Amino acid sequence: MPKTQITIPVFINHEGCPHRCVFCDQNKSAGNQNSNSMDETIQVYTQSVKNIQNIELAFFGGSFTALDIKRQEELLSNAQKYLNNGTINSIRLSTRPDYIDKEKLELLKKHQVNTIEIGAQSFDDSVLLLAKRGHTREHIIRACELIKEYGFNLVIQLMPGLPNPSLNSFLNEAIESANETVKLKPNAVRIYPTVVIKDTELDLMYKSKEYTPLSIEEAIEICSQTVNIFNDNNIKVIRIGIHPLSNEAENNIVAGPYHHSIGFLVKSRIKKTILEKLAQNLNTSENSIILNIPKKNAEEYIGFKRENILFIEKIINKSIKIIYTEQEEAFFE
Repeated sequence: MPKTQITIPVFINHEGCPHRCVFCDQNKSAGNQNSNSMDETIQVYTQSVKNIQNIELAFFGGSFTALDIKRQEELLSNAQKYLNNGTINSIRLSTRPDYIDKEKLELLKKHQVNTIEIGAQSFDDSVLLLAKRGHTREHIIRACELIKEYGFNLVIQLMPGLPNPSLNSFLNEAIESANETVKLKPNAVRIYPTVVIKDTELDLMYKSKEYTPLSIEEAIEICSQTVNIFNDNNIKVIRIGIHPLSNEAENNIVAGPYHHSIGFLVKSRIKKTILEKLAQNLNTSENSIILNIPKKNAEEYIGFKRENILFIEKIINKSIKIIYTEQEEAFFE
């Protein structure tokens, strides 16, 4: 299916950020993504796309509203120029929850910003403290309420797998944070399982065995449960896992659940659970059975190397014939 929407990323790595969280080194995780100016980046993207209905400009990699006001004005005025001439259709930015107030939101409103992403990471104060975030859950709640009050689209970013003072509670913390997120009714969510980047404080914690990151399997399981919470509450999950990195930046990943296709693996795990529940209600003596799956997300139902189908065939002790349908849900005949 051809793309109808793209996001043009403008990286302001570490700009405005008053803290260095234990997990963070934007320069290493971004690689050379910030080498072009905003004007050059917009030109490159717009020259390479056709028939795109919505082009969004997004400021990533720093805490936008913690920037000096003059710097914010400079960036926003330049972006607004492209908005006014029709080159782009909307503006998005990401920032910290403790740098949101009415004055800052008035400035963003003036420059026609559409969407604000808040790096919440967790709603557990003890986790936020260990991560050296420099804010509390109350900052998150107040910021999100103000953003909604001012009419912006709200996106909340979460990071399951951060250092936790309670052993074996990564899943509990992730579910608690997901439930707290639901209460704030964001338009969308991003989920970034924590990875360890070279030379960060988290890297030192990992090497000294003070911190054990999530495995890929643990991250898939945790993310699948939190995504189900958001799906049940009609909150869109627009990203799972950090974006695939350049070879240079990838070399700086020391440990943790970094995987190019972790989003697919999470969605496939969710579909596997659905199929398993359907299989429990089967009552037939046939040696082969027909499974109808929606064509639009068939690969998620089938799984990587057909692992979901092989798993179901094993538990029902029958072979499965797949039929692709236009329906929204899978079902056995």
